[in-house]
Amino acid sequence: MSKLDTSFYKDKDEETINMKHIIYFDETIPTIVIRVIGECSINDAEESVKAIEAIIEEQGKSSVIIDLRRFSASLDKEVRKILQDPRTTSGVLKMAMVTPHPSTRILGKIATSIMGRTKDTGFFKTEEEARIWIKTSSALSAKTLNLRLLNKNKPRQDEEYSNLHKTGGNNGT
Repeated sequence: MSKLDTSFYKDKDEETINMKHIIYFDETIPTIVIRVIGECSINDAEESVKAIEAIIEEQGKSSVIIDLRRFSASLDKEVRKILQDPRTTSGVLKMAMVTPHPSTRILGKIATSIMGRTKDTGFFKTEEEARIWIKTSSALSAKTLNLRLLNKNKPRQDEEYSNLHKTGGNNGT
């Protein structure tokens, strides 16, 4: 796992990136991981974009896990503009947002809808769920995965239907 220490990381123009958020490339998936800590200022957003662009330039297009568990859930209008700019996410394949907070999920869903990224963005309560989704084929939607995780101990509807036919329906015939 190659981790970017953003306290002294230099982007392609040799400008120093200095922020409290953590951004690194996880080679095991491979995916960019962003851990947002506290508020996200305009400076943080700009530096995050530079770091992400530098990773994508080095690694190629990549999926992104955005850990919002320690995020303050407020975004300035200018920060939203920076993060929603299509150029910001042009090298991003899939985005997995991790947050157990419904209010943060709502903000994330609004932002991804504005960005036109609803189909390739998933919202998860744990990073493990996000990693599973990133690893799966693009045909498996986040909603489908969430339903599978919730219902992993329940029989699937087609199994219930099959069992119903084997017993002859509700009346046992």
